[in-house]
Amino acid sequence: MKGIAMETTHAVLPAGEYPVRVTQVEDANGPFGAYVRLALEVAEGAHVGARLVACAHASLDTRSKLARWSAAFGYPWSPGHSVDTARLVGTTGIATVTHKAKNDGSVAAVVSDIRPEPSPFEPERDR
Repeated sequence: MKGIAMETTHAVLPAGEYPVRVTQVEDANGPFGAYVRLALEVAEGAHVGARLVACAHASLDTRSKLARWSAAFGYPWSPGHSVDTARLVGTTGIATVTHKAKNDGSVAAVVSDIRPEPSPFEPERDR
């Protein structure tokens, strides 16, 4: 699978919630084991087109971050079933972006959570 390209010269996306679309999914290995990296693109608003990367351990536990995010994108997991994360490409959800200080003193925009988009039949709740 082709790696997700990271741009290094961009403004840090302000903290907040953004409607996003999954543009790419990559399986990877790191010092803490296997994980899945989702390339996201802001789909609406003042920051449309801004790119984010969200990472989650490749755990098949239905309580894992990856399972919650997959469900938010419309693909809930069931125990004992295999998971094709490539199916997430093109799906949409709401990403919560926070800021994290890096070792070099700069700030990075980090996806801390992803939730489903509000249903068109239900009013959006206060957060």
